[in-house]
Amino acid sequence: MALRKEFVEWPMLLSLRFPQLRSLDERVVRLPHGSALQGIDPPISPGSLILLEEIPGIPEIESDTTKTGWSRRVYALRKGADLRCGYLDRNDNQYVLLAGAHGAGEAISVHQDELSQLSYIIGVAVPV
Repeated sequence: MALRKEFVEWPMLLSLRFPQLRSLDERVVRLPHGSALQGIDPPISPGSLILLEEIPGIPEIESDTTKTGWSRRVYALRKGADLRCGYLDRNDNQYVLLAGAHGAGEAISVHQDELSQLSYIIGVAVPV
């Protein structure tokens, strides 16, 4: 009931898109404070619920780098209890998560052995 008050139409709309929502429980995460992703409209603000999808292999980002806003794929990096969102880019032989305003904020290095901690963000519910 608390989620219904906070997200107003969230349960109905998200259930339409994801009919088996309860089975996705472990993939729904609340974005902690300090982890907002500005630069897309509407922004993903702290307290938002995000639905994550596992990346099946090495991310293909070449076609994404020319896109902006919601047209560009948004990623989440989970390291323990820490969760960061942003765009994925490459810096030489290493992936970098560009977290912050317009993807130009903090650049977080993602080493080869950390790729399994990356997920696609495939759904967002922003509190009103």
